[in-house]
Parts: sequence; C-alpha cells; structure tokens
Amino acid sequence: MQTPTATETIGSNKVVASFLLKAGGLYVLWHLVYQLYLEKEGVMIRQMAAVIASASLPFLRMLGHNVSTRNYNGFDTMLTLDGTDLVWIDSGCTGLTLMALFAGFIVAYPGPLRHKAWFIPVGVLIIYAVNLLRVVVLALNHIRSRSTFDFNHKFTYTLVVYAAIFGLWVLWANRFSGFSLTAPADQTDKSDPGSALPLSV
Repeated sequence: MQTPTATETIGSNKVVASFLLKAGGLYVLWHLVYQLYLEKEGVMIRQMAAVIASASLPFLRMLGHNVSTRNYNGFDTMLTLDGTDLVWIDSGCTGLTLMALFAGFIVAYPGPLRHKAWFIPVGVLIIYAVNLLRVVVLALNHIRSRSTFDFNHKFTYTLVVYAAIFGLWVLWANRFSGFSLTAPADQTDKSDPGSALPLSV
C-alpha cells in the first residue's frame, strides 16, 4: 500500500474543502428557500402532508383499524380513528427537509453525474417510504401505547429515519462516488468525462 505523496494529500484536501463549501452553500440556500417561501407560503408542505396521511390509510386499514383523514387547517392532514382525532401530520412529518439534506449531500459529494442522476431520486423514494412507515408506526403506537408516543415520536422513530439516510450516504460514498481520500490523485474515472476524481481501490 503506497503512502500518499504531499501533492496527492493536497489534492484530496482540496476536494474535501470543495465538498464542505458546496454542502454548506446548499444548506444555506435550502434554509432560505424553506424559511422564506415553503414554510411561509405553506401550501406545498401541507399538500405533501396530506399525501402522506392518505398513503398511510391502506396500511392501517389492513391491520383492522377504521381510520380516515379529515380537514385540518385547509388540508386533510388529520388522521382519525373511528371518527376521533388520532395524529396530525404537520410540516415536520413530511420528510421534505431530510430529502433536501440527502440530495444536497449527494450533489456536493464527489462522484459521477451519471450515478447521481439515478441515486438521488431512488434515495428520495426510499426516504419517503421510510418516513411513511414511520407515520404508520406512530399511529399504531398512539393507538396501542399512548403513554410511549411522545418519546418514540421524538427519539426512537426519528433515529430510525436518520439511520436510513446515513446508510444511503455511506452507500454513496463507498460504492458509487468513486472517490477515496487515500487514492492517488492521478487515478480518475476515465469513463465519465464529468468526473476527474480519484478512484478507490
């Protein structure tokens, strides 16, 4: 195993610095868009919450629960059980911010564009599915063990979602990015003209 030269180390450091600057810039941009438009205007987020609420119904009904949605603040975001309010899907339950953070990481991290073009939408769909499962399990939690709902809502199921996103990040970094901090700087992905990054070995 060769020890990276000073030139190779400097090259890797530049790539890391570029990633951090891109990631930081994308985070600031997302924060501004979210705070100044999405959250303030609110329609898109509440529509997404209504979609998640509706999508959770078939799973809860398959488990024998008489659930439906009702209008809450202009959108069908309240889950009801036998006509009684169960849980409300608010803006923080949509997973939109998590999807944006995931996508921003992949965009900023080195890697071939041809892989990013499919990995980002697939990852977003996986995050959506995991978040939907979280909503379903939280509704079941509220039905069967209301005393543990607040704790699990804040910690347990949130940790599961973040673990899934972290797993996607690790998969990208180790399997699809083609980048390694310890790889020689002249080992680049020749198959992708848009990628001039070290390959892992």
